[in-house]
Amino acid sequence: MENIVIEVHQPAGLETGQLTEPLEIVEIEEIESEAHFEKEEQEEGQKIEENEDQDTRIIDSLIEEELKQGKVKKLVIAQWLLCLVLVLSLPFSIWLPKWNKLSFSYVVIWKWNVFLLFLLSGKIIFRCMLRLVILFMEWKFSKYKRLLYYIHGTRSAVESCLWVVSMFALWNFSFSQKLKRSVHLETLFYINKVSSFLLVSSVVWIVKTIVLTYVAVRYNSHILSLRIREMEFSERMIHQIAPKGNSLKKIRNEKGAKNLAIKTVQNLSNNSSRYIYVEDLRGFMNINNARKLLNLLGCASECQKVHKLVLENWVVNIFKERKAIELTRSNSKSIVKKINWILIFVYFIITLIIFSFMFEIITSQDLVFLFWTVILAGFTFGNTCKIAFEAVIHLFVMHPFNIDDRCEIDGVELVVNKINIFSTIFLRNDNQKVIYPNVVLWTKSVSNFRLSPPMKDKIEFDIFILTPEEQIIAMKQKILSFIQSREELWFPTPRIFITSIGETSRLHAEVWATHRINMQDLDERLERKNLLYKEVANIVRELGILVHW
Repeated sequence: MENIVIEVHQPAGLETGQLTEPLEIVEIEEIESEAHFEKEEQEEGQKIEENEDQDTRIIDSLIEEELKQGKVKKLVIAQWLLCLVLVLSLPFSIWLPKWNKLSFSYVVIWKWNVFLLFLLSGKIIFRCMLRLVILFMEWKFSKYKRLLYYIHGTRSAVESCLWVVSMFALWNFSFSQKLKRSVHLETLFYINKVSSFLLVSSVVWIVKTIVLTYVAVRYNSHILSLRIREMEFSERMIHQIAPKGNSLKKIRNEKGAKNLAIKTVQNLSNNSSRYIYVEDLRGFMNINNARKLLNLLGCASECQKVHKLVLENWVVNIFKERKAIELTRSNSKSIVKKINWILIFVYFIITLIIFSFMFEIITSQDLVFLFWTVILAGFTFGNTCKIAFEAVIHLFVMHPFNIDDRCEIDGVELVVNKINIFSTIFLRNDNQKVIYPNVVLWTKSVSNFRLSPPMKDKIEFDIFILTPEEQIIAMKQKILSFIQSREELWFPTPRIFITSIGETSRLHAEVWATHRINMQDLDERLERKNLLYKEVANIVRELGILVHW
């Protein structure tokens, strides 16, 4: 028997769920600490934490942390006072006849003055100079956020390196040769060695800081940049259409988000209509933003309305997305901290080798022996190094999921609970904890529900092969009518396939409906699928069609 195929095609714009216009990027605001919930939440006796993590843009996070470190410390005040005293005494030591001829260890007093100035207050001087340079860079390259991130991330290391370089240059060009007359040569030799070691170690520290900053930028921007842009636009839209005094940033649980969604819909339209029209949105925003909001809600470009329930679900989903981003940022900070400790350990090993070589604790022959020992260890622990490398590649290059994402691995749905450097912790639907090594995940195919466009769900059943064609067409029309009448739940263009099953006496039917929600939300997805199951069962029962589920 030939296959019978009944298919309804869906427009491409609704199929992919892509926005027809780009999202606007706005500044992310700080999360304000709140002392109480709303009245309904106060009655339930729920408490909130007053100290919330700041939800800032990834590229600006380090900059804001620098600005927060503005507390004046006693040591800083003492350094400034000492710097002021040394600067004021410098002209006297140069111009006064009695002072400019004074010397100590064959070095004139004013050079000792400069040396003490750089030694005791050099870091403050270079800190001020670097801040002026950074202000100029922020003004000149304000659009290049990633460059500013690198500048702020390496500021402290560059400051220390400049201080060490200035001390090294000052010592070698002004003191080293003249002190040979008064200082024991062996002592001077070790002082020169120490200054050279400090110079090399400061350069290595800058390299370590640049590597860490690159890792942080790579990890954070790869994970959060796109999601934060979308959330920023959504929060701005909610802020415009929500009642005054109501903000998504003040919500601390899902119930509060649902209450805000209801208030927002009532603020847009108090009539009995089930839809929000473009004219309702025009009172709160311009026509371009109204179009973008409708596109964000999954409406076609020519659509002039959106179901109220769709808008309510969207507000709740933005709250969930905000919390997921907070969890991801917290987890990324912990990962970067662990990598920082690893880099510090590597830095310590490198500087220890440099120190031993410069002070002739080990010779060049010992270095050759150490090199071949490392090569041998590489062959011995080659598999461990390979595992570590693959885990890092999975974490920083591929990274197919974030915290709280629902994924499918080997046919099992799992929710990402925590991401470590070498392993990832998942929770199964029954809350069983599953731990995967990242090197294993690197070799597996990982499906991500959150990152997927609007997904389809299918209902399968078999019908008797002798079922009249009129009943099949009627069944198809009723299913289409039901799905189109519930456009707040599904896109109104489902697909229905009816095919034969080999030599059996049955036809196989499949109903594919595209959800308007992200299938990340398991409970809501199952509830909607169950609703569709019940309706299809009622339709075939009314038509008297024999089915086998």
